[in-house]
Parts: sequence; structure tokens; C-alpha cells
Amino acid sequence: MRYVTVANMNVAVVEYNNERVLTTEQVSDGFECEPKQIKQNYNNNKERFVEGKHFYKLEGDELKKLRVENFDLQISPMTRSLYLWTKRGVARHSKMLGTDRAWDMFDCLEENYFNPQTKHMSQLDILVESAKALQAHEREIARLRMDNEEIRKEQKIQSSRIDIFNGVCVEGTKRQKLVKMMNAYIAKKGLTFHEGWHHFKVAYNTAFHTSIGNSISYYVKENGLKKKPTVPEFLEIKGLLDDGLRVADKLLNDGTNKD
Repeated sequence: MRYVTVANMNVAVVEYNNERVLTTEQVSDGFECEPKQIKQNYNNNKERFVEGKHFYKLEGDELKKLRVENFDLQISPMTRSLYLWTKRGVARHSKMLGTDRAWDMFDCLEENYFNPQTKHMSQLDILVESAKALQAHEREIARLRMDNEEIRKEQKIQSSRIDIFNGVCVEGTKRQKLVKMMNAYIAKKGLTFHEGWHHFKVAYNTAFHTSIGNSISYYVKENGLKKKPTVPEFLEIKGLLDDGLRVADKLLNDGTNKD
């Protein structure tokens, strides 16, 4: 199965009826929302979606064929129908969600997934691009070396603030600390549980240039799991709880985030 890189995410290429499409799970992973939100968008606005234009609904033999040809998607044998969203359909969903992430991700999908540009490069072009990449890599190494001491100092400050925040006890395992800190943040901001953890994922993705939602999805697929681990569980599995605690601490103490 082919993959393309879109906004630092590896997206499996799914084709149907001679065009590239995305499953509901792929759309939700890219937009950093729950699959049920994509389903709700459709159910509440069916008159705005036209089959064959905005989506395809696969059942029976067509679904079985797609499941076999796209094994990496790990479509459950229990699935009776599957929606595949075209570029226009994904655009509709991004408008309905209205988040910065959805808008930005659709722009990236449009450029790199739905409308891939084939560029023929000469040997000279390849050498020039390679030199640019090497130069950028060397600059990054230099920047990391310069920032190293500052990072150490920041980590000392962060670790001194992690044990207590505004009288909220966060003793226990690192995972328990993370959960308690996020509960304190959610209560402080008057957010719902899902809103609070959405803020955390956005902050984490920005800080570490990744997509934790996509990472969790691929972990589930690679290990054949039936249920996704929670964010704290996943960070514990990957040994990344210290990074998660720093992000939660920043949210608590700075209170700055983007929805």
C-alpha cells in the first residue's frame, strides 16, 4: 500500500472510481477530531452531500474488495458499509468543523494528497535540493546545540512546578499526575473533558511537531488492537510521559492555547 506525507503525517493512499478518497477515520485523524463528529456532520447535513460527488458508500462485494486491496486500513470484517470521502466531501467537512486544524489540514491534503504534483528533476536539481536539505539539517543541529543549555534550565524549572499546582495534589505515577493536572486545567477553564484533551493534543503536536492522534491510530493498526489507548496510556507505553507533563504544566501555568 502506498503512503504520502501530508503535514508530517503518513497517509495511506486510497483510490476508488479513479480518484483519491479518504475513509472517515482518516479524515478524523487529519482534522484531529472524533470519527463520530464526521458522521454527525453528514447525518445532520445529508442534503449537502451528494453520493458520487462528495462521497461513495461501499457495501457488499465492493467493500470486500476494498478491504482486501487496502489491508493496511484494517477495515473490520464486521463493517457492513463504509463511506469514502472525495476531495469535495472532505472540503465540506472542514468547513463544517470550522477549526484552524481542519482548514490547514485540508489545504495540505488538497496540495499533497488529492492533487499531487509530479515534478521531473534533473540531476542538477537533485543535487541542489540535497544540498539545501543538508544545509537545513546542519542549521537545525547548530540550533539544538545552542538551545541545549536553555532546555536544561527550563526542564529544571518545569520539574520544580510539576508536583503541585494551585493546591492540586498531583502525587502518584506520572500517568496519574498527567490526568490530575489535566483535570485541574479543565476545571480552571470550564471545559468539557473532550475540549480539555483536545487543547492538550494541539499543544503537544505544536511543541513536538507531530500528530499524537495519528500516532495512536497507527499504533492500534500495527498491534491489531480493538480499542484505542487513551492519550495518557499511549504516552506511558511510548515512554513520553515527561513530555506530556511538560505540556500539561505549560497549559496550567500559561493558559494559552488554540482551539
